[in-house]
Amino acid sequence: MAPDRLSTIQLANMAMLFTIQDAARQNPSDACLTYQLGQEDLQVLCELGLDDILQLVVCVGQISLFPPRADLVSLLRSHREPKVVTLMLRAKVRPREVPTP
Repeated sequence: MAPDRLSTIQLANMAMLFTIQDAARQNPSDACLTYQLGQEDLQVLCELGLDDILQLVVCVGQISLFPPRADLVSLLRSHREPKVVTLMLRAKVRPREVPTP
């Protein structure tokens, strides 16, 4: 499947995977902290080539590999209060539970 035929969620998954892969290749320690992934996660991701990532994205289909934070609505509403946003981002918040189809 050509990239121009991917859905928006597939494009988002692909963009995030490439972004994390690039960050991991530049500085693995920073990438672990930034994306809250383990070293093994990053190692496996760095071993994947373009075709591997594209195949994974196509196979995953309409499921987000990177669900939003559980407090996303509150975070979006706080955009005019930088101190509140900073405090919210420091809090350990799990990804939102997404129902499976």
